[in-house]
Amino acid sequence: MTSVRQRKIKKNPKFKASRKVAKAKKKITFGGHHFLKQEWNVNTSFGENYRKMGLIAKLNGNQRGSINKFWLNVPSYANLNPESAVAQSEEEKDIDTLATEDNEFDEIDAILQSSSKNSKDYMYSDEQLDNMSKTELKKLIPKGFALIQRDSSGKVKNVVMGNEDQTNEQNQLGSINEDQTNELPKVEPKTEIAARLEQFAENAPKRERWCSDGQLCFAQEMINKHGLDYQAMFWDTKLNVNQHTAKQIERKVKIFLKSLGH
Repeated sequence: MTSVRQRKIKKNPKFKASRKVAKAKKKITFGGHHFLKQEWNVNTSFGENYRKMGLIAKLNGNQRGSINKFWLNVPSYANLNPESAVAQSEEEKDIDTLATEDNEFDEIDAILQSSSKNSKDYMYSDEQLDNMSKTELKKLIPKGFALIQRDSSGKVKNVVMGNEDQTNEQNQLGSINEDQTNELPKVEPKTEIAARLEQFAENAPKRERWCSDGQLCFAQEMINKHGLDYQAMFWDTKLNVNQHTAKQIERKVKIFLKSLGH
């Protein structure tokens, strides 16, 4: 309950009740790089700001479904008839407008529900795919996809994966190239802000690893008792109370020795 004084204040006709909305509103603090802060637009999204600066929001290139049209790589989606291809492209433009950020799979649902997709528009019909051998199907299926074959009742009777021999060769080549220190070709920055960020990254001082007092004492006691025998340090139940592995202890000892100048 309010006090008598507060009730009198509220009954006063000159009293004007107002809420301080501006102070209650949460202020967004920018936590990124100070170069980005100068070009950042608070009225646009994170991805739009990055695209304007010539940067990418995700390093692996994996975007949401309406941006990365992964189904275009499937052979059955490829179209051989140019007239129907033009019709499909116009239809896809209309479908793109349906995709929203709230439901990023609206575009896929619209494609599946569209009535303009007929068996004539596809590269291979269902009968041709059924008559193909397993080796022929593997050559057609791209990497990362599979063909599910069903019977008349809808039950799965066979699943054909992509060409495994090709993926194995790529994995072998990748394992060979891992040992070689081949640098990727340098990509020129598209914007001024990207060039400034690259220059800052090249000239930025390397931050040294900080070593806490507890870690220094732990490494010193381990060296005094076991020298550099990391396996003995690992099996020491009195000193290794946190059950660090031999590799973890080795990294801690190396940081300790580096801090001493060894």
